[in-house]
Amino acid sequence: MHPRALWLAACLLAFPAGAALHAQTAGDLLNNSTVSFNAGDYAAAEKFLTQFLEDYGSSGEAKDQIEPVLRLLGVCQIQLGKFEDALTTLGRYLKEFPAGQKAEDFTFWAGVAHLKLDDGAKARSAFQDYLNKYPKGTRAEDARFTLGLALLKEDKFKEAAAYYGELKPPLRADLAWQAGVIRLYALIESGQHDAALAQLAAVDPHDPAASRIASYHLLALDLGGRLMEEEKFRPALSAFQRVWSKTRITARQQGRLESLREEIERLGQARGAADNFELSRKRDLAAQIEQELARLEKMADYDTALQFRIARCFYQIERHREAFLVLSQMVERLPDSDLLAQADYTRLASLTRLERWAEAVAVAQGFAKRFPRHSDLPAVLYLQAESQQRLGDYAGAHATFTAIVGSHPSFPQVQRCDFLAGYALLMLEKNAEAAAHFASILERNAPGAFIEQSRYWMAMAWHFQKDYPRSRELFGAYLKAHPKGAQAADAAFRRAQALFNQKQFAESYKELEAFLQAHPGSAPFDEACNLLGDCYLALGEIDRGLAAYRQVSGQDGRLYDYGIFRTGQAYKALEDFPAMRAHFEKFLKDRPQSPRFTEALAQIAWVHRRLDAPEKAQEVYWNALKVHGNDPEAAGVEDMLRTLARMHRSPEERASLQARLSDTAEQAAASAQPTLAARAWWARAALLDKEEPGRAREFRLRAASAAPPRQHSALLLADLGDALRQSGKAAEAEEFYRTILSWHPRSLLKDRAYAGLGLLAQASGKEKAALDYFARFEKETSGSPLLGEVLRARAGLLAARGDLEGAVRDLERILEIPSAKGRPWAEALYQIGEIRLRQNDPKRAIPYFQRIYVMYGRWSDVVAKAYWQSGQAFEKMNMAAEAAKTYQEFTSQEHLKETPEFPKALERLQQTGGA
Repeated sequence: MHPRALWLAACLLAFPAGAALHAQTAGDLLNNSTVSFNAGDYAAAEKFLTQFLEDYGSSGEAKDQIEPVLRLLGVCQIQLGKFEDALTTLGRYLKEFPAGQKAEDFTFWAGVAHLKLDDGAKARSAFQDYLNKYPKGTRAEDARFTLGLALLKEDKFKEAAAYYGELKPPLRADLAWQAGVIRLYALIESGQHDAALAQLAAVDPHDPAASRIASYHLLALDLGGRLMEEEKFRPALSAFQRVWSKTRITARQQGRLESLREEIERLGQARGAADNFELSRKRDLAAQIEQELARLEKMADYDTALQFRIARCFYQIERHREAFLVLSQMVERLPDSDLLAQADYTRLASLTRLERWAEAVAVAQGFAKRFPRHSDLPAVLYLQAESQQRLGDYAGAHATFTAIVGSHPSFPQVQRCDFLAGYALLMLEKNAEAAAHFASILERNAPGAFIEQSRYWMAMAWHFQKDYPRSRELFGAYLKAHPKGAQAADAAFRRAQALFNQKQFAESYKELEAFLQAHPGSAPFDEACNLLGDCYLALGEIDRGLAAYRQVSGQDGRLYDYGIFRTGQAYKALEDFPAMRAHFEKFLKDRPQSPRFTEALAQIAWVHRRLDAPEKAQEVYWNALKVHGNDPEAAGVEDMLRTLARMHRSPEERASLQARLSDTAEQAAASAQPTLAARAWWARAALLDKEEPGRAREFRLRAASAAPPRQHSALLLADLGDALRQSGKAAEAEEFYRTILSWHPRSLLKDRAYAGLGLLAQASGKEKAALDYFARFEKETSGSPLLGEVLRARAGLLAARGDLEGAVRDLERILEIPSAKGRPWAEALYQIGEIRLRQNDPKRAIPYFQRIYVMYGRWSDVVAKAYWQSGQAFEKMNMAAEAAKTYQEFTSQEHLKETPEFPKALERLQQTGGA
């Protein structure tokens, strides 16, 4: 029985005997209230206690019972959540019994009641009153914690944040953790987002005292979203990266909820449970956690939205690789939705920022199939077309841009797409079609966007088509319509150039001189200076031509070099050889990194030979080698060495050159010039390639060891990498190839790096890696002489993996490469025939074998195998006569007698009925 209930029962005995009937009624009320209270029936207890106060509250005999009755009634009303009635009861109690047994508790509970009624100001006042009266009271810590909640009820978020931030002394662990989360909420709501981010980091969700985990993570998600709206993407990312997955939060909260329920049950069974604030607080906390879990469960896109926001932040801070990885995981594992479409679009945008154009095209095409009616589809197609342009797939870009124009006329970039479709035609060298396209834009869109650009590029299209009269006319039309247009200077120059291209030099030079006066410093200024110089030379006015070339500014190295070499040619025409030599010597000093460096050396050497001093011509190259030979980045050093080799034709001269190269290599190695040493050994190897290939390979290996890969030029890296690979030094070869890709990414020798790495991977049984390298070879190089070798190697890999048709496609592509004509074609034909035999299709195999011995008789080993396989194929088809004829033709050729297939063919000839 509750202590207060016992006390009330005892009080029944205190009524005077003379009031027996009246006391019996009062006694019944008190007894019934006690029974009901102890049974937890607070509604019935409240009824009896209220009736008692109404019937006997003013009775003198009941005076001593008022304090305990009010005590019990207040507890009942609190338990029933009747906080307005409770405040009346608590107020009366505190007024009539300010020093009563429950004065401290009821002062605190008055604040709780006001808080429950959302009256923050009164709640705050009540809690402050409690703390003033009972600074070390049993509820002091709870009052200090709850007072901040009253500030939130008043929407005083800034004050609440400050209150919890300055709260001292510290609260116990569980209240301190909750206070940290409440402060986080207050900081967010008061717009103090930077401080909120710091608070988010200060609250540890792994803390054993942590309770409302879901609230913490949902607040983190909210804070990140608000920071994104403020375009503070790095802080937003920091917030999002602290957020747990729904599964993790739910698992943690379910465990916390079970613990709370056990604590609630324990506290509920203890004495004094009816007015135990800790029990009430834990019940509230359990209810709050249950609500948070229910709210979380309803957020179907919680994890998707979180990952998408993280990816968006990565994208906005230009960490596109991370954005792509996050979004790829989303797209691959989640069902279609609008949010997923947005994620896929951002993934595509990330790929374009990473310049991974081929993957971008694939993702865009996948988006179009997956979300064919999505509002972002036109933008996706635009990025696809842009990626196709970057890949050089102008046919694909043209088709995509045209599709956007036709299917999405309201797309904001539709006019740009229309223009770029015409530009793609230009890049496909379909100049007349491009001109017609730009003309149609002028008809359809005038006035509108891209009119100026279309007018200019229409003229350029006819310029590329070499219809110079028409292009000149159209450039004039452009200048009339856009006298201050973005391309006005270029259009004026192109008009003069059109005259030059028609050999109207007298008219051209006048317009060029006018152009140079009107457009100094313009983009085509240097090109116009060179063209003016060419005009004057064509007219025989050499001095004026030289003066024009000297006006070239040098901002564009290519144009500057052109003017230099044209000036040199003018000196040659004048037979002023000393001036010519001095001119090119100055060029070598001024432009040591020019790609035409060795060409200038050749001009100086020509002067020496012209003046009957061939030995001086050679010294030009040797002196240049001393100055530039140890610089891996120096252009043309290998060309110098090749030129020296061509200058030494007789056996004696070549022997002398070899000796000097050896001396140069040894001296360079001794004087810490490893790059020069490597180049000298490499040149020595080149001299021996035809006569002594074995020794040539030895010298290349010596060159490879003379300097670390980073100190070799791109050409030596490729040559020496091949030599290392062919010598079985796979690890060293791989390092050389990778150095090309790392340190010379724009080199034209990338093809040899990718091919070499693919062949190394193939040799070591790493089929997937080999195929990846061969794919990159095709994607990143074009027109490589190694294409045939790569296709043949890949065909072998595909055939081994069972992709026979893929192998045939690669082998047939070899037959389309003119530079592979000869033995590579014969071998490709033989391999296709073999594959058809593997497919049990001898009928399709025979034509390939026959093409070999009809067209490629020079390669006896391949021809012999082709004859043999052709005969075998006829036999499989039970065509003995045709087989015998094939064997007869094979064995009648004397030059094939030494092949291993010859005796077998003789034997089969007899068995098939041949002669």
